[in-house]
Order: sequence, then structure tokens, then C-alpha cells
Amino acid sequence: MNKNLIIIFLILAFSLVLISGKFLIKDETGFKYKINDSTEIIVKKVFDLKSEVPLYYYSKMNIPACNTGECMLMNITMYWDSYGNYFKYEVPQNFPLTKCSHKKFKKKDYIKLHKILNNPNSKYSKFTIENLTEKQAQNKYKTDATSGSTIKFVFDSERIKGAVKTTHTLWHIANGRINKILKNKTREVKVSDFTNKEFFISYEINKKEHKIFDTDFINKIEKQISKKNINQSILISNYLIRNNIKSKKSNKFLKQINFIKK
Repeated sequence: MNKNLIIIFLILAFSLVLISGKFLIKDETGFKYKINDSTEIIVKKVFDLKSEVPLYYYSKMNIPACNTGECMLMNITMYWDSYGNYFKYEVPQNFPLTKCSHKKFKKKDYIKLHKILNNPNSKYSKFTIENLTEKQAQNKYKTDATSGSTIKFVFDSERIKGAVKTTHTLWHIANGRINKILKNKTREVKVSDFTNKEFFISYEINKKEHKIFDTDFINKIEKQISKKNINQSILISNYLIRNNIKSKKSNKFLKQINFIKK
């Protein structure tokens, strides 16, 4: 079977199970994951009852946006797909994300954050929260006056004005060591039936870098993006974003996503 077609099949099959919820079981125990020297989170999985294949992982967190003492706590739930990739995030309606001076995130900020978290090669990987300063940036970046000493990235696609530290913290949670840990946990599962073997194969496919995509393949997966099936569409959109594939339909869909849970 063509690898691109396998990906399409897997995204759709995974999403149908994910949305229906008929055979989903939540692992209420989870495991501890240390995001820095002073903070741990609990990561749990949701899996298929029949096959025990993890369908996604999540963590409900109440953590500071930085470790310097001046940042507010973030109440956020982050999700990873079964291959360890960042999936999505949600924040409660009464605890929205904020910038400096406690200004609330706007819709465009939530979308931008989602796209940044979807980039495993972000420039945020090159800095710790402590050295996000002009000096450590070695004059490659400009100071962000709205967020103290934090730097302004050259490319605005990597910067939410007034929320660089918040973005940095969340990026390192979404794309840190957790990715490999979750991939390995999924690989530990013994898969019996054909469908779930295909899920397993997709992990091997997704870990490779795709540099060439044919138009037919892009058109096929774009057609599956729909507001009627949010999670399926997020998975497809994430796949396009991670592989730097421009998609007007994906961008339009992202504007319809509500990252605030009511």
C-alpha cells in the first residue's frame, strides 16, 4: 500500500475512534514527567479498550509561565498524539492565557501558539528560559520591550508579543523529552489486528521527514478537513504544519478552532 495512502487511512481511522469514544478508556494513573528542576506534571493516556493501543496522551497542568517569579500560573491541558507529536491544547474559559501586564490572549495569539508548538525545530529549542536575553542571543535578536529582558525573534512567526516566556515554557513541554518517551510507550504495545498494525506502521512513517509531496496526496487529505470532525481535522492540519506544507484550507480551519474550553 502506498505510504501516503496509509497515512490518510490512519488519520481517518484514528480520528473515528477518537471522536466516537465508544471504546476509549482513560488511564487515571499516568506517569510523572519532570518539566524543570521544580515542577512535575502527570501524563495520562487514552487507549482503545479492544487493542490497548494508545490513541492520545494528555496532561492537565497548573504551572507558572516562567520560573522567575513574575509570571502568572497557566491552567492548561496539553495533548500529544499516539506517536508523541504535539496534538493540541485547551485552556478553561475562566483562566485564559495572558501576556505581560496580564493582557489576555487574542484569537490570533492562540492560533499562533498552536502553530509554534507544532514546530519541533523551533528556535525556542536553542534557549533555556534563563538565557532568553539579549546577551545570550549574541546580537542575533532584538529585545522585546513588552516582556522585560526576553528577546524578539527575527522571524515574527516565532514570536507572540509579550508572551515569549509563556511560549518558550509551553514549547519545551510540548516538544521536550516527552516526545520520545510517548513514542516508546506506544511502541511497547503488542498489536494484534490489522487496523492497529497499520497504526503502528504510521508511527514509523511519521518519524521520517517528508520533503516531497505530490499534489494529489495534499488534495486528498485537505478534503478531510472539516469543522464537523474537529480532532480529525486538527491531526491533518498538524501534519501539514509540521511538514511546512502551505494549505489555505488548513489555515481557514484553524481560525474556527476554539482553544478555550467552555
